[in-house]
Amino acid sequence: MPAEEAVAAAAAARDVAAVPAAMLRWVAIVMVEDACDGMEREGGWRESVAEGGSGARDERKKQAAK
Repeated sequence: MPAEEAVAAAAAARDVAAVPAAMLRWVAIVMVEDACDGMEREGGWRESVAEGGSGARDERKKQAAK
């Protein structure tokens, strides 16, 4: 294989390998954005963190309702 073909093959392999990494970064960003949107709907992330997370807040609401 001539050197030019080897270089082209290496570049193509690098480009193919970069696609999954880029997709994973995009998926992670979307998941974080969705989580932040959900926390905003529940009353804000600061409140959620201060109360120990949304699970703890939900448990306190159940206890208060009894």
